[in-house]
Amino acid sequence: MDLTTLSARPAFSLLRLARTGVTAFLVLLGILCPAFAQSFDGGLNGPLPPADVPGLDGGPGQPLDLPALGAPAIPGPPPLDAVPPLDPALGLGGGTGLPEAAAPFAPADDLLPPAFGLDKLRVGDPEIILTARLTADGPPLRSGLVWRLFGAEPGPDGRLKLVATAEGGDAVFQVPPGAYLVHCWFGYADRTVRVEVTGPTVTEAVVLEAGGLQLTALADDQRLPDADVRFDILDMETDARGERKIVAGNIKPGEVVRLPADTYHVVSRYGPINAVTRADVEVTPGKLTEVTLYQRAAEVTLKLVGEPGGEAIADTRWSILTPGGDVVTEGVGAFPSFILAEGDYTAIAKHEDTVFQRVFGVETGRDTEVEVIANRESMQE
Repeated sequence: MDLTTLSARPAFSLLRLARTGVTAFLVLLGILCPAFAQSFDGGLNGPLPPADVPGLDGGPGQPLDLPALGAPAIPGPPPLDAVPPLDPALGLGGGTGLPEAAAPFAPADDLLPPAFGLDKLRVGDPEIILTARLTADGPPLRSGLVWRLFGAEPGPDGRLKLVATAEGGDAVFQVPPGAYLVHCWFGYADRTVRVEVTGPTVTEAVVLEAGGLQLTALADDQRLPDADVRFDILDMETDARGERKIVAGNIKPGEVVRLPADTYHVVSRYGPINAVTRADVEVTPGKLTEVTLYQRAAEVTLKLVGEPGGEAIADTRWSILTPGGDVVTEGVGAFPSFILAEGDYTAIAKHEDTVFQRVFGVETGRDTEVEVIANRESMQE
């Protein structure tokens, strides 16, 4: 065939020739490179997630576009038991839950087509285009999302089959027509929606009704060391024992936590002993809520000395008691430090077989050093 004959053919002949060449190439590649043939899923797992987009700094009451939230409060989806039961309106029947998380996703053998060829490319299958927003009128989120796509019909084991996953912002899945469940995670906020794919393109916007919460702690109007402060975010409701379910724990100061819009009980812990303060906080959809909790506490360093201003005596065992005699904390060393809530305490120092004591007070924001004099006047009877 010469170039003149080829150029005189209709355009569809060129397309047929190109397809024939692609088919031959793919079949040959499948024979010579079986590992490639097994790993390529032709879009069944969806595209690579979009890159994160830098954005604006959020402030109190400002619209919470995704970049204002920063990095996710947790790496990836929360544990499965944090997923609420599926809405009965999704048409699943009672008791059907989502299967275990499977990202990064490796397709099971029964999800792969039996033969490798152009049918593996899923030519002609419809596309599901997914976006997520904090509020119905908010901008699409561009990063921090985890998408999981499930078949809507439970399998023989009663669980839904995971079809594909994606991370980042928008997600596009190319799948056969049918009913699917889309589960979207964003920090501690998530939602599941049912999508009917009839083709050729289905667009679904998931509204999370979520916001951000950023926490800091002060004492006497001074910011406390980040390493010594942690926050727990709890449900407002209590169980029969008066305990609250934890929503997010061990949160660092300044970290932005993505949460469903609701009211939460926040606990601020300064040090590991008894410096604790609490507040009820409301998270508003699409907004970044900044909250400062004030601690009434300070850090105290203890030392046992032979005389005021003297050298600390090593190998000293310490106990700190309340005025009522209850043990608050204990330690060992020449210079042990303790973060304590404001109030009065008794320091007990034991060196070898002798015990000394001193009453001292803690004032908010005033870190101090307390000396226990090793003399007869401070000896414990």
